[in-house]
Amino acid sequence: MRKKAFFAFLSAGMLCVSLAACTGRVEPAPSAVPTPTGAATAAPTKTPAPTAMPTPSPTAAPTASPTPAGGFDEAFETGNPIKGQLQDDLDMAASTSAIVRAYTDATHHWQSMIGIAYYEALSALSGEEAAFLEAKQTQWEEEIQGRIEAINAQAAEDYPDDGTGSITGEGQIWAASQICALYEERARVLCWEKFAADGVMPDFSEAMPNTEAMG
Repeated sequence: MRKKAFFAFLSAGMLCVSLAACTGRVEPAPSAVPTPTGAATAAPTKTPAPTAMPTPSPTAAPTASPTPAGGFDEAFETGNPIKGQLQDDLDMAASTSAIVRAYTDATHHWQSMIGIAYYEALSALSGEEAAFLEAKQTQWEEEIQGRIEAINAQAAEDYPDDGTGSITGEGQIWAASQICALYEERARVLCWEKFAADGVMPDFSEAMPNTEAMG
């Protein structure tokens, strides 16, 4: 499978048709011969022929932009093994380290899913759409480390362990969950790009080779 480095709409114009109506009036020419005595016969006024009105051209309907098949949220949530495994691990965790490990493992799975979904979305797109996705992925990759550092700094500020100068267990859990959410959010965006392009969700099981999709 070809791997690329990880890392938009037709706007229809409205056709306006201008209708021009043209009317004319023909005046009778004056007679060069004197009118005989008696009732004068008035020269009939020539009635102009009605002007034909041009038939307006039908207004072009705007081109509809592609829309994904319905049900993305359901497809993303149902049978999602990454989310399912995380919940199982959290349910079984009996310590701070176990909870942090559960979020860390899920983060690794979401990292893998980002790569899978990005490649599949890029393969389903072309031209400017593909180039736009590639640019957005590169931007995300350049920014993610700074966002992780900001989360850790926030945890150190909000959850200081005065005894050791480190972060409390509660702070470690908060930081791990926030970092996991960053990767899940990006994976979701890329899955939507793929789903919007062809109506098919990427295979989550590829991000968890040893885990069967939950039914």
